[in-house]
Amino acid sequence: GDIAALSALSEQHRVGMALPGQPVQADEVVPPDRPAIDPEAGEVLSDTGELYRSWKKRIAWIDTPRTKAAYGFLGEAGPIVLDGLELDVETDFATIVLSSLTDDPIAVSGTLLLTAVGRSDNAGAQYDDGHTRQLDPGHAPIMIEPIQASVRIRTDRPNLKVWVIGEHAEAVTRLPVRHEDGMLKFAIGAQPSWNPSTMYYLIKI
Repeated sequence: GDIAALSALSEQHRVGMALPGQPVQADEVVPPDRPAIDPEAGEVLSDTGELYRSWKKRIAWIDTPRTKAAYGFLGEAGPIVLDGLELDVETDFATIVLSSLTDDPIAVSGTLLLTAVGRSDNAGAQYDDGHTRQLDPGHAPIMIEPIQASVRIRTDRPNLKVWVIGEHAEAVTRLPVRHEDGMLKFAIGAQPSWNPSTMYYLIKI
């Protein structure tokens, strides 16, 4: 944190550090006191195009063939459009991650896991007024805020189904889905009272 050059630099380039007097093999050498990423730009995108973060929008995303994620204040960010994944999030703060559970990329995988989590804590947990120090850890069960979002996944599999994963790690309920124009479309969020809400959704044939 005291080295200005490292601020956000590793989110854009492959970075190494050299001690004074040591030989350096690099495309560019940055003095430690010179910021390499302009903080006024408000965002940083990696050389590979797989990592992005905006401290002005307060969101970030990951976009790779087998894992895609968006996190931060997504509710105010508008549509999140990645390569093969589109999200419209209503909940103000959330992390949503889509992962292939096979060695195949998401677009052709027959088994995917969608994780959607926001605010969560033990029941009865207590904190100081600034919410910086925990006074009481609380107890089970863990209370979660259901994440409300519309999800669209580009897939070559027209027969994928979406299951809500219950509190005992079982696929308990199928969500309504639509297959249109090569996209699997469905909504996630609070579940009926007889089926506790979840942060996990299994997507499979």
